[in-house]
Amino acid sequence: MDKFDSLKMDIQKLLDSDKIVLILIRHGETEANFTKQLSGWHDVKLTEQGLKEGKELSKAFQILRDRFSGIYSSDLSRARITAELALGSGEKIQISTELRELNFGDHQNKVYSSENKSIYETLFTMKYQAPNGENWNDLKNRIMNYLKQQIKGKGVYLIFTHGGAIFSLTNQFGYTNTIKNCSCIGLELDCNTLEIVNQLFYWEFPTL
Repeated sequence: MDKFDSLKMDIQKLLDSDKIVLILIRHGETEANFTKQLSGWHDVKLTEQGLKEGKELSKAFQILRDRFSGIYSSDLSRARITAELALGSGEKIQISTELRELNFGDHQNKVYSSENKSIYETLFTMKYQAPNGENWNDLKNRIMNYLKQQIKGKGVYLIFTHGGAIFSLTNQFGYTNTIKNCSCIGLELDCNTLEIVNQLFYWEFPTL
């Protein structure tokens, strides 16, 4: 059994469970990921590698696409195209600006490296505040407020979004950086409050 079959089986188990589950998927590789730029709301394109990664995800998601209670994507093309490739169609995807990456404000397109200490030392901490932009709690609240309006009951909801967006929802479980491109995480929500209560799985995209 390869990693994609394993992911498909994990999702099938959740589809048959009595839970509210978010499956968060990071988009494929972009040029900004490769150069370590904070692309934020800038609409950067997927690389050839990123397109290939999205197509590979279809091994797990395309056969299941009619079973999700909702499918959502950031409007930025790197997330939207990853979703279309993974599902084999854009027909069922609801697009929203609320699922965008962190608004990096004045740090937009800055390079994330140890040479830029003002960003590097605080970026993946709760101290980080993008000048004229958002902080991680702003981003978490933006995403969760949107998703709570979409959730109509128990089921599995699929969200294609960004590394920072996923970090804002998972740092409570000890994450200190973004997950790998096209990797995904399953989170359980409380059925009454719709707050995140548990991480169900983390699946890392294999090296191609």
